[in-house]
Amino acid sequence: MKVKILGINYDVKMCNEGELGDGDYIGRIIAKQALIRIDKTARSQPQAELLLHEIIHGIDMSMDTQIKETIIKRLAHGLYAVLIDNPHIFSYDPTGHLYRNSIEEALGR
Repeated sequence: MKVKILGINYDVKMCNEGELGDGDYIGRIIAKQALIRIDKTARSQPQAELLLHEIIHGIDMSMDTQIKETIIKRLAHGLYAVLIDNPHIFSYDPTGHLYRNSIEEALGR
């Protein structure tokens, strides 16, 4: 799988426990390699939330905003909850592209 973060295509790899490098990581972004690794055995968070967490790190690194880890954790958790609780906000066509008017429709416009 790939994810584009501010114009850079990152490969997303699902890894086994211990393949993320030194430390107690369950997700990791390696900007120099344009690579995101997610521990496929992690049970503390949904894998989609872990990916969102690493995407926020990618945005942070690209924009040099220096967001603290605790804030990134909270943003990922909060955004993931909003996306799960409100699937109607983002509607996709059969090819996986966001319908341009899905947000407007959700807002009743």
